Amino acid sequence: MIITTYGLQAALAMALLLIAEGLWCCWKKLGYGVWIRQSVLTIPLAFLMSRVLFSLFAIGNGDFSSPVQALYFWDGGASITGAFIGAVIAAALTEKACGVSGGVLLDGVGIGAPLAIMLERLCEPGVELGIGRIVDTEFLAFLGAATDDRHPVYLYCAVAAVLILLALLHDVARKDGKRRNGDVLLTFMTFYGCVQVILESLRDDAHMVIYFIRINQIAGLVMAVIAFVIWTVRWVRSGAKGLHVTISCVVLIAAIAQGVVQEFAVDSNPNLLLEYAIMAACLAVVAAVTLFVRSRAERA
Repeated sequence: MIITTYGLQAALAMALLLIAEGLWCCWKKLGYGVWIRQSVLTIPLAFLMSRVLFSLFAIGNGDFSSPVQALYFWDGGASITGAFIGAVIAAALTEKACGVSGGVLLDGVGIGAPLAIMLERLCEPGVELGIGRIVDTEFLAFLGAATDDRHPVYLYCAVAAVLILLALLHDVARKDGKRRNGDVLLTFMTFYGCVQVILESLRDDAHMVIYFIRINQIAGLVMAVIAFVIWTVRWVRSGAKGLHVTISCVVLIAAIAQGVVQEFAVDSNPNLLLEYAIMAACLAVVAAVTLFVRSRAERA
């Protein structure tokens, strides 16, 4: 078994997640016992789910030996999305086992995830990941100075994670509204999911790609849609007017549909700046509509 630099960095990313969760438990006055139990579950589940999701991707590419090799971590290959799912499962199980209000520990995952993702993304160049398309816009040429004139997507992802964390901390600090337990996690899923749809499209590596479909791009969109659905259901149960809900759903679907169109457009139109600007606008609409629904659910 070989201990690699990337492996150590991934372990440090997990440590950042656990530290953030510990500080969250402390702030919520849950005690160290709850945090320890959560950590004991998070470490194996995050590792297991990261490998399982990566192995399922390999099956999609025709490698049917992957289920047997799911635990062969020394062969390399893992999924951030899978690790996130494992951390969420661990938080939910800990809440049930310790009698903690549903969603409290899930919010801790939402706060810790950007920190872990930030560090992991900065480590990607070491394993030849996180490098994007060629920078074809003259005034943006400086972006590819250290990456052979290619977009440093790993850096974009890291910066996005920091910005998401700041937005979440602002959300936690605000006094208005009726934020419920679990809303911080859902807000993270909204922001992170929308950002990933764009940044995964900008990548030019072969990590978790089946034919032309990037699994992490689909996962990001699913995250944002899950948040929208949960808040929409809450809004409807609070007595929302059917027309308002319908309009919100139509706008979301239209924005997603146009975003899909843009995904194909970036492969055929040489003006990538324009196409990605339109895609970013579509995902901004998805995030805005989702947060609008959340605000309405809070006020109801």
